[in-house]
Amino acid sequence: MITAQLPNESSKAYRAYLCYEKLGRTRSIALAYAKYRNQSESSAKPSSAFIGWKSEFNWEERVMAYDLEEEARERDRQRAIDDDAYQVELEEFRQNQLNAGKTGTAIALELKQRLLDWVEAHPKIESWSDALVVARIITTLETTSFEQWAKAIHIDILLAQMDDSEIDD
Repeated sequence: MITAQLPNESSKAYRAYLCYEKLGRTRSIALAYAKYRNQSESSAKPSSAFIGWKSEFNWEERVMAYDLEEEARERDRQRAIDDDAYQVELEEFRQNQLNAGKTGTAIALELKQRLLDWVEAHPKIESWSDALVVARIITTLETTSFEQWAKAIHIDILLAQMDDSEIDD
């Protein structure tokens, strides 16, 4: 936001002030004067009128207010950028969670089917410990939550071990 021209400030003085204001935190009267005169170097000594305008129209106070507003705008811009980045990150996280949920559910359903197939292939469970293992696996699979999907992988390992073991007929 450009600082408004003061009521008693001439257009030349105001243009000079804007040259000073636009230099930012590295501003100096010499650089502003060079800009005002459309010179590339600040070797020319500022005129007495130019120096007088600086004090007469409170350039230092005005640029302090201007700089504070610019800093606030920059913080707001950065906050908006950060908020946008956060929203993108959050959406990516949600998608990852959704994909993990689908994968976990697929794993749990596959394991349940493999367990049912195993039980069907072994209709006679001879020991209570085997029956208890099967019951626990089915219960876990039926009540699977996001936190339990990792357990499903361990169940898969258990099923593989059960396939390798022999049950007395």
